[in-house]
Amino acid sequence: MVVVVGVFRLLCWVMWLDRLPTRWQSVVVVSGLAVLVVAVWFFVVHVAPGLFSDEGGGGRPFSASGESSEPGMARSSAKPTPPPLPPAAREQTEAGAETFVRYHFDIENYVQHTNDVAPAKELFDPKVCKGCQVVVDNHEMTIKKGRQLQGGTYYVRSVEAKKTSSGDYLVSVVIDRDATKVIDSEGKQVGAEIPADFHERGYFYLKYVEGKWSILDFAAAA
Repeated sequence: MVVVVGVFRLLCWVMWLDRLPTRWQSVVVVSGLAVLVVAVWFFVVHVAPGLFSDEGGGGRPFSASGESSEPGMARSSAKPTPPPLPPAAREQTEAGAETFVRYHFDIENYVQHTNDVAPAKELFDPKVCKGCQVVVDNHEMTIKKGRQLQGGTYYVRSVEAKKTSSGDYLVSVVIDRDATKVIDSEGKQVGAEIPADFHERGYFYLKYVEGKWSILDFAAAA
């Protein structure tokens, strides 16, 4: 039906054009082509990107590999897998310490979306980083109660590492975090929603032990 109407309108336009003087016919045709070109340009530049983009208008969590991704959520597999440690995060350099901290937040996002805390335990020594162990214990308690965190995704804005006089590394980081809800086994929210954080600054203290980084401690900026 749409095609029929389009053909009918085209025939009407051609009949109307044929009645015009010859010198006006050329003007009308050129003007029509110009309008068509502008319309096509507007669609390609302003409309098409929005129709085919998968961004959805929002940002995605930063991946330590340098790509924007959903941490640990492998689209080709039904079971989520933890993000791999980037090769750069194995280097005993300031750049390596920075990449490791970014990777830490990839793991945090993975843990919150899967309830698999095992990868997080590989990033610290529980005898040294007491705060790290408390975070893991709290999450395991949430799991035992049949609850799940919803939201709370971390986004790394900036990270900067400096080697200290003791040979350890101090890494400052600025992050955003989505609002967080705790959901019980029936899908109901437990307690109040934790509001989102923006431009929150914190510090990590790292030590390179036996060929890999280990978190000694962390703290939020005063």
